[in-house]
Amino acid sequence: MHAGKKDEIDIIPRSVYLKGIKSKTFGGGDKVLKIKQVFVKGKVATAYFTQKGKAFGFHNFVDFIKLKGSWKLVSSTTHMEFY
Repeated sequence: MHAGKKDEIDIIPRSVYLKGIKSKTFGGGDKVLKIKQVFVKGKVATAYFTQKGKAFGFHNFVDFIKLKGSWKLVSSTTHMEFY
């Protein structure tokens, strides 16, 4: 996750990230979700979507693989943008 400082990247544990989302520490309040791109090739898919709130937003890049008929999340990378 990018913390907003030039040339710095912060990596936070998944549990901390999910707790921040649930408590609205990250993003806070209502956000607008926009799916920008989805690529599917066989059993592999990649999606790019944004979430924008009043103070900051997220650019999300997620990868999936289809196993036994169900899509499973492989990776998720998020860039946080401050306004």
